[in-house]
Amino acid sequence: MPDPDSIPHGLRARLEQKGALDRTVVKFQVEGPWNIGEPVHESITHAALQASGLIKKGTQFNDPAIWEYLRGIFWNDDPEGFFFDRNETQTDNWSNGIEFLSNFRSHKSDAMDGMAFGPGTPLLGRSHFGDLQCLHAMASCDGEPAMHTRDALLRWAEFFYSVGVGSVAETETVGSVSVGQIHTWFPASPISVRTLLLVGQQGNARHRAIGALLHIIQDSFARGHVERNMTGSIMEFHSYVHQDSSKHAQDDVVAPGGIEAMPEVQRAIHRCREVLDLWKTASPWTLVRAHLETHVFALAPDARPASAGQAYRTNLP
Repeated sequence: MPDPDSIPHGLRARLEQKGALDRTVVKFQVEGPWNIGEPVHESITHAALQASGLIKKGTQFNDPAIWEYLRGIFWNDDPEGFFFDRNETQTDNWSNGIEFLSNFRSHKSDAMDGMAFGPGTPLLGRSHFGDLQCLHAMASCDGEPAMHTRDALLRWAEFFYSVGVGSVAETETVGSVSVGQIHTWFPASPISVRTLLLVGQQGNARHRAIGALLHIIQDSFARGHVERNMTGSIMEFHSYVHQDSSKHAQDDVVAPGGIEAMPEVQRAIHRCREVLDLWKTASPWTLVRAHLETHVFALAPDARPASAGQAYRTNLP
């Protein structure tokens, strides 16, 4: 079984003794292979979909009505599909997680040695240690201006939303997608949007795209990813490469009262529900972008360039 301490953003669960209580200390995570982690992303998405009326009350996580949205929120953490066995006709056949763990550890080592993950390198490395950390509402490197990070994540938000409403065809090649200038991240790539989102013979690319957009919103309310001020404006996007993995994992405790007792989770649910309300009426992207800039990704006037974050910085040189 994989070592929980080695799992990244979306799969890490650490057990910590606090007084006489055993508590599970988590980041905003998904519950993946081996049932490592708690379904925080799933729970936020589930609550937001119910609040928006897109699924019925009482719908379970494995219900077809919600499953493709959940496959979408997994994508940011696992853009190469290692959580699942390679099967074109099934969408819920979990893998043993070993391939994911092996690749993640290798990419982490390479990143610590100074490797730059960008176009042409594995997506898993790019999304956790490289130019696509914006998929987690994080900066691609220390020192990146906050406006640059926000621009990158909004470009992806536009792409996901456009796939979600059908204005970007799922058969279009990502190397030619002008929306959000996605093609600049995948120069000349021949793979389709559908393939990028890991949709085989079965699956719903539109729902997966909306799930991936929700993941970015949700991660922006996780303190290991983003520092906000008292008004909720963003002071700093963090970058993961020089963060201490255990420190990153320890700031969001699943409270005894569940997600209802977690303010950041409740804010994430509310903002996700608002975006889902806009999506289900096919609102224009200009309206969605204005909403995101004002209510989700508003930058403080004194927003700082990215860093690992003082509370999360590794002690290693």
